[in-house]
Amino acid sequence: MVDLHPQAKALLAQASAIPPVYTLTIEDARARRPLRLQNAPQPLVQLTDIAIDTVNGVLPVRAYHPRPGQTLPILIFFHGGGWILNDLDTHDSVCSLLACAADCVVLSVDYRRSPEHKYPAQIEDARSALEWASRTVPP
Repeated sequence: MVDLHPQAKALLAQASAIPPVYTLTIEDARARRPLRLQNAPQPLVQLTDIAIDTVNGVLPVRAYHPRPGQTLPILIFFHGGGWILNDLDTHDSVCSLLACAADCVVLSVDYRRSPEHKYPAQIEDARSALEWASRTVPP
């Protein structure tokens, strides 16, 4: 049997010391951010924070463009977290890596989270982002 890489072992040891997210308050779970990748965004990606006006207010979106000035396909990214946890920053490096690897513009949507915003607020934000992207060339 092959041993795990030392970094994987260290990550598993660190994770085993963290209480399960379902045992925490929402505030504590959001503050913990255990899956946040600590890598910096790719240096060749242009990051642009965008405020989309919607019927529900302003929707923050972050665009990751690997080749600024060129029109590329768009990937709309909705971070995980069960509509409750995570945000633009927790997935910053992931979106940057996606933009480079897929050679596309990644639009990361900072949808409204529960419990402050009840369902279907998150779906409405996703639709607003999709509609905006379908009629706009992101920076």
